[in-house]
Amino acid sequence: MHDSPILPGSPIAKALAVVGDRWTVLVMREMFLGNTRFTELANATGASRATLSKRLRALGATGGPYQNPYPDLALQHL
Repeated sequence: MHDSPILPGSPIAKALAVVGDRWTVLVMREMFLGNTRFTELANATGASRATLSKRLRALGATGGPYQNPYPDLALQHL
């Protein structure tokens, strides 16, 4: 099979730079399916907390999902 070079700066090259990792693809799939909480994403993908954190930070740095932290747990029970 012949690998064709991807032009640097092309939209395909930019997309591969962001989603070229298998965990990123799995995380994005789950987000498109409606799983948006960290624990939901971890359970659905099987990724470790460290791996999932790295992937979400990388996606966020490229304008992807943003972090919306849980409110203080003590306040949830008031």
